[in-house]
This record gives sequence, C-alpha cells and structure tokens, in this order.
Amino acid sequence: MAEPFSISAGALGVLDVGTRLSKRLRQITQTWKNAPQEMLSLQNELEDLNLVLDEIQACQQSIVAASQHDTAVATNLQGYIREARRHFEMLESSLDEMSRLKKYKKKFQWVREQGKISGIQKQIRVVRERIKDLLVTHNVYVLVRASTLDSRILLANLMEF
Repeated sequence: MAEPFSISAGALGVLDVGTRLSKRLRQITQTWKNAPQEMLSLQNELEDLNLVLDEIQACQQSIVAASQHDTAVATNLQGYIREARRHFEMLESSLDEMSRLKKYKKKFQWVREQGKISGIQKQIRVVRERIKDLLVTHNVYVLVRASTLDSRILLANLMEF
C-alpha cells in the first residue's frame, strides 16, 4: 500500500520541480521573441499540471482518510506522481540540450525537428488528465461516503423518536 504522506511529499517535490521548470520555460519563451508554438503550448501544459499537483496538496487530508478504505487511490496517485517526475526530468534534459545551441534559428529547428517538446507536452497532458480524473473520482467517493454517513445519522435520529 502506498503511504499517504509519501504521496503528499512526492506531489510537493514534483510541484517544486514543475514550478522551477515552468519559470525556466517562461524565461526562455520571453527572451525568444518568436518562440515556436510547441514551447508556448508546453509552458501552458506544465502550468496546468502544477495546478493539479497543487490540488493534491489541498486534498491531502481526505486522501489520507480515503486511502485507509481504498488503497487504489493512493497507489495510482503515487504512480502518476512518479510518472510526472520522469517527464519533468526528460523536459529538463531537453531544455539543457536546447540551451547549448547558440543561434535561435538552430533552436527553432531543433524544437521542430526533434519533436521532443511536443512529445513531452503530450505525456505531461496524459499524466495531468489521469491525476485530475483520479481526484474527481476521489471527490465523488468522499461525497458519497459523507452522504451515506449523513443518511445513517438522520436515520438514527429518526429511530430515536
């Protein structure tokens, strides 16, 4: 079983890396007057994933409580966080490789020809969507569980009369 607190720590670590990469990417696109669309799309996708990772932090208490009853949420979430970290490492490596090129024309060609940037963007989108779907499922689980408990309390109060 995945440890709920390690999920939160993992999400926080990945969020930190994602924020750093997002700032780096923003600096690159701002200094590059006509940055390729792939770079701008990747920047948006990265910021969207950071928002979803931030949601994990906000849901930490309910994830911890739910993971005692439903280990799949915690296990899947931990796997998706590891996957996000892997994609961030690939992105960082690609940005390092691109920054070694001196001329913008060569950088532009590298972005377009290599296809790494758009590939990483797609992989980040998939992870973001999986985490978001898992959080939606988790929130539905929490709501159903809460309404079931409310119904039991209501029924118990009615039985006292």
